[in-house]
Amino acid sequence: MFGLLTAVFALVVPHHNLVKNLRLDYLTQIVRQNPNVETIIIIGPDHFSPYQKSTSYGNLNWQLVNSQIDFAKGLETKLSPYLNLNNGIVRNDHTIYNLLPDIKSVWPNAQIFPILIGQKYSFSKLDPLISQVAKICQKNCLLLASVDFSHYLPATLANVHDRFTLKALNNLDPKLIQQAEVDSPQSLYFLINYALQKNIKKWHLFAHTNSGILANNFDAETTTHIFGSYSFSLLPNLFPDRSTTFMSSPPISQSDNLTSLGERFFYGTELKKSPIPPPFSIPPNFVTAGTIDKSKVTLIFLPIFTKNNQTFFQIGQAKKDSLKSLLSPHLSNPKFKIDLNTGTLTYVQ
Repeated sequence: MFGLLTAVFALVVPHHNLVKNLRLDYLTQIVRQNPNVETIIIIGPDHFSPYQKSTSYGNLNWQLVNSQIDFAKGLETKLSPYLNLNNGIVRNDHTIYNLLPDIKSVWPNAQIFPILIGQKYSFSKLDPLISQVAKICQKNCLLLASVDFSHYLPATLANVHDRFTLKALNNLDPKLIQQAEVDSPQSLYFLINYALQKNIKKWHLFAHTNSGILANNFDAETTTHIFGSYSFSLLPNLFPDRSTTFMSSPPISQSDNLTSLGERFFYGTELKKSPIPPPFSIPPNFVTAGTIDKSKVTLIFLPIFTKNNQTFFQIGQAKKDSLKSLLSPHLSNPKFKIDLNTGTLTYVQ
């Protein structure tokens, strides 16, 4: 975790309530830098509606247990031309309502303008809305992206995907973020372009968590979480992220494995093949993914098996045995740092 240095004007938090205490802690730190926030524009994915090629907003006040959060009516005429009014969809999506108790706790008098973005909505179609929000969100206004990150994958592969996403966020790269393996790349595209238009180019990472690591379960499907913000700085990007993420695997049909490996397995890295030779022979029943950061290489190994023309991740003892067979012969190599539990190997080129 890193300290917050200046006032924050745009941020991202997860709506996954597994980390709701950390989310509240983060917003409690944000409010120390931004105590006078009056309006919060919330953007995030439309999880459930059939209108996945649309954007929606709601214009009703929100009733909490013992309080109320008001809709920011003053923004409606300026934003409604770019959005569809649909209170039912907005009010029943946890993208919005999971964040409301935290917002009420830290900014008790703030009003909100909630926006849901369909998961098939064109990125380029967001540009006029982004420009309008950047124009009207001025003093005491905050943009908040409500986004969960990698989904449904083993913890180690999810972290490789998150490294890809963090690179795009740190480098303010709207093109790269479109390939991020998150539940709303559109919302992160919105966040990055908003930051660019507002000239708030300093990225602060507060925390990165992973449900699989939190539970010490490297077989289960995970959800990951990134907490971060953009603020103004005279030196916005002294440390661009020059890492490279990749995944190598034997030939695997995407169409045949949407129910076994899942669609998200097939994207979320920059390269589909390792740009460097493997450090030793890797059998064909392994997926290898990783990150190259300067001279440091981090590799993760995921044993797989095929049944009825579908590919699955090995789990349990079968996975442990496969990882042991692959990695144990190299434990004595001083060049390698190996974790048999996670199937991770790191070394310096």
